[in-house]
Amino acid sequence: MSSQAAVAEKPKEKGSVHARRFVAYLVLIILTVLCLIWFYILLINATRDKNDLRVNGFSAVPSTHLIENLNNLFHGTQPVLRGMLNHDGIRDPRVQI
Repeated sequence: MSSQAAVAEKPKEKGSVHARRFVAYLVLIILTVLCLIWFYILLINATRDKNDLRVNGFSAVPSTHLIENLNNLFHGTQPVLRGMLNHDGIRDPRVQI
């Protein structure tokens, strides 16, 4: 009985719960931004010319070469789309989920 009375007398600290929750959400937001920044860099660099990437490095501003890069990807000397289709034909159908 005495242990229950001691627990009942101790007031709960509401401020510390809110502070911990705020810190937890802040850490989660920072981690989310750190994870998503790489996708942003990937999309921005996909819009840039190969020479522009070599000379200028990273730029946060997209360029106008996205259509040209997609055309090179699908119809270049090493057709990626055809390789993906070939992979689907070779893969064992029992492995599909």
